[in-house]
Amino acid sequence: MKRFVSIIIAIFMFSMVSHAGQWQEDSVGWRYQNDDGSYKTGWHQETVDEWYYLDDQTTYMLTSTTTPDGYLVSERGVWISENSVGASALTSSEEIKLEATAFSDPGGARSLGYSLPITIYYKNEYTTKSGEKIKTSRVELREGVPYIVFTAATRDVYDLAIKCKYYFEDGTQDNINRSNIAHSKSGAEEFSHALLKGTNYLRKGPRPISVEIHVETE
Repeated sequence: MKRFVSIIIAIFMFSMVSHAGQWQEDSVGWRYQNDDGSYKTGWHQETVDEWYYLDDQTTYMLTSTTTPDGYLVSERGVWISENSVGASALTSSEEIKLEATAFSDPGGARSLGYSLPITIYYKNEYTTKSGEKIKTSRVELREGVPYIVFTAATRDVYDLAIKCKYYFEDGTQDNINRSNIAHSKSGAEEFSHALLKGTNYLRKGPRPISVEIHVETE
């Protein structure tokens, strides 16, 4: 019996080793090299929620496109599930990383008490349902709160939205859909919107370790 168990364990360990490999980056992009020196093709699962597609011909990871079997992958190469907030990353033309130290509340900026890594995905220009063109001027921190600043529209705008994805220390995550960005025409050259607003996570916990914020059209 002990010999049988030993054989099973040996087979299992061999299986684990035989599937080991490593990512490699060069001037073209990312590839996954197997232990035998060959390069993997097709789907590769890195974690429970992260799948990458390696091209059958070039062996390089696909990004910001549709795979041959019809699935979307983001600019980072990660498969975009139907319920994933990250779907907007496929159409985003810009990405910026900030360290937020506060969030926006009706009374103004409220300190987090720590630095929270924020990755913001946005486009340089949006087209609303009415055909209105809205250009992004910049993304900046104000009193520790991340803001996005737009070139003023010629009419009221209500169909830009913020979607947030919170990551926590225990490995869990949660998506929060924000209300639309509202701008009433005021004659000002620019209008801005806070990208991190108070939630129970920020006020009470559990404490997030990072946040993705996507600005997109509804």
